[in-house]
Amino acid sequence: MTRRAVFLYNPVSGRELTARIRVVEESAELWRNAGYETEMVATTGPGCATKQAAQIVEDGCDVLFACGGDGTVHEVLQALVASKTLTALAVLPLGTGNVIANNLGLPHGTPVAAAIQLQYVPRRIAVGEVTSTLTEGEIDRRYFLAAAGLGIHAKMIEQANSSAKNRSGMTAYYRAGFRLVFLEEMCDFAVELTLPDGSSEIHQAHELLAIKVAQFSGIVRRWRPGSSLLDPTLQMALVKTKSRTRVLTGTARCMIGGAPKLKGVELVRAVRAVCRPLTSGRRTPIVAEADGEVVGTLPVEISAVPEALTLLMPQS
Repeated sequence: MTRRAVFLYNPVSGRELTARIRVVEESAELWRNAGYETEMVATTGPGCATKQAAQIVEDGCDVLFACGGDGTVHEVLQALVASKTLTALAVLPLGTGNVIANNLGLPHGTPVAAAIQLQYVPRRIAVGEVTSTLTEGEIDRRYFLAAAGLGIHAKMIEQANSSAKNRSGMTAYYRAGFRLVFLEEMCDFAVELTLPDGSSEIHQAHELLAIKVAQFSGIVRRWRPGSSLLDPTLQMALVKTKSRTRVLTGTARCMIGGAPKLKGVELVRAVRAVCRPLTSGRRTPIVAEADGEVVGTLPVEISAVPEALTLLMPQS
């Protein structure tokens, strides 16, 4: 039986479009020469990748390439997890951050990444799930593969809009982040953690990051938080200190590859976090994000979903 690989790509987003599309074409050709029936599918508009990925899976597909950045991977992930398919997710990194690609050892912007994945094997792994509240009061459910959380870092993502990102890349995030660290009010929320052994802990923090990967990109690419894509749990980073100096010092330590071992910053391994507001009637909501995509506000629940995704990964 012929195996099928589909390359889902955005034909209009990002910089150097002609070069990006050429990478997709050459990658599809590599897999075709390896014996796969291949197809290139262009996304039809913003936010359409999830619906299109679901249709690709329904039509039958062995490997589905998310061609783009972490946003494209995030959209495709939603369809693969929701459908409970065994179709394997592969990544052709063409975006700004490419966190998932970094964790898979893939080079950016080249068909070499597709060639490397011909030697990878499908592994069934856990993903994260975020349930948050939208402004209309509706519940939003989102899966994530890199990290999710809430606090100032999520507001940074919200303010670094897509147009600014396309103009200046990761710089848009850094500008928003440093501005917020100095100016934004640090507002605590309640966090109830469920640990791997079933016990629970109660915390109070103004920043929470639930991590699924071993490394990030950008200025904190050297930080190793102690998690991995193969880990069935989540590494929870809680920031409790209100000292802006400590927050900046912790960030600086992450930048050079250290750990933010500071008073008021904790790393706790858990399978679930329930975050609730401490006070009602707050004018500015505490924003949540999943894989760099802004979702809803408090209350927020973040949990690990075991064996939810098939991902092409290195053999060892």
